[in-house]
This record gives sequence, structure tokens and C-alpha cells, in this order.
Amino acid sequence: VTEDVLVRFIVGYDILVDCWERPLYSKYAFLGALRSAAQMVPYEVSIGLILIVRLVSTFGSAKAIARIFP
Repeated sequence: VTEDVLVRFIVGYDILVDCWERPLYSKYAFLGALRSAAQMVPYEVSIGLILIVRLVSTFGSAKAIARIFP
């Protein structure tokens, strides 16, 4: 599960960087890439919150915070 989330996180930012590098070719492609990146952000935030809740429920709040922020 963790590798899948990491890959999706990287792909989301790859789309954003790709649209930032080539905005002069077509403004519609640029807007489409921005829209696609914007749609991935809420997905990544919700998955991140689910992972944090899972860590807290598994290890307890103090240990989870220590693991996230060493």
C-alpha cells in the first residue's frame, strides 16, 4: 500500500512539473495538465490522512508522531 501511495504522489507532481515545463506548446494542454494535477491533490491529502490515522490507531499517538517526525 505504501509504495502505491508514493508512486501516485510522484506521478501527481510529475504531471504538474510537465505542464510547467511546456506551457508554450498549447494553452489547452497546459490547462488540462493543471486540472489533472488539481484533481490529484485531494486524493493525496485523503490518503495521507488515512495513513496518519492508521499509524495513530496502530502505535498510539506519541509513538506515531515520533515515527512521522523523528
